[in-house]
Amino acid sequence: MDEQRLLFAISATQPLDRRRLADFDDALEGPSFGRIVDRRYEGGRLGIAGHGVGRYALRDSDVFRPLQYCAVYLMEIDEKAEWLARLVVAMSGAHLEGLVKRIVGLHWVPLGRGVREAIVNRKVDVRTGQQLRRFSEICNTAKHEFERNRMHLFSIGDAVVAYAVSRRLAQRLYPLANLATDWRNPRGDQETLLDALRDTDDLL
Repeated sequence: MDEQRLLFAISATQPLDRRRLADFDDALEGPSFGRIVDRRYEGGRLGIAGHGVGRYALRDSDVFRPLQYCAVYLMEIDEKAEWLARLVVAMSGAHLEGLVKRIVGLHWVPLGRGVREAIVNRKVDVRTGQQLRRFSEICNTAKHEFERNRMHLFSIGDAVVAYAVSRRLAQRLYPLANLATDWRNPRGDQETLLDALRDTDDLL
């Protein structure tokens, strides 16, 4: 089964098949649910057991912290999870927004405007630019549109697809964003420090 068909199959499971989603996510290169946090530490920046400390440089928190929220919303919360679908879409957009701000060099630019900046369009191919603009419209809806006749604007299935699309688009942006974090093998500042201490024989 190709990637897109597998994604749609997972997004249609009710309740969401989290094991299959995690396996799918881990198959994508970069900061997956399983790689974005160091589970040796409890609580961490989000204060949620099992989600530990983010495995990224502190200066890159604006880029990678949204993925931690996506992990919590999709993998941990069971009660009325459909209420969190909008937040997953918004956080997926926030991940891309953090990258686009780095590329543009303006930290106040929102995603919708950032993807229309000339510098972004010079650095990414036409297809990626089109996909970013379309995705920004969806994320803008998640952030600002509330006047709907139905209870939820997005389903959990929609949220899963939005998260996966964000992960794929981000892979094309990481090399352009001047990150301190090695996105292919994320390591956090705290983890790096602790590993260095473990390697010091004459510490005591």
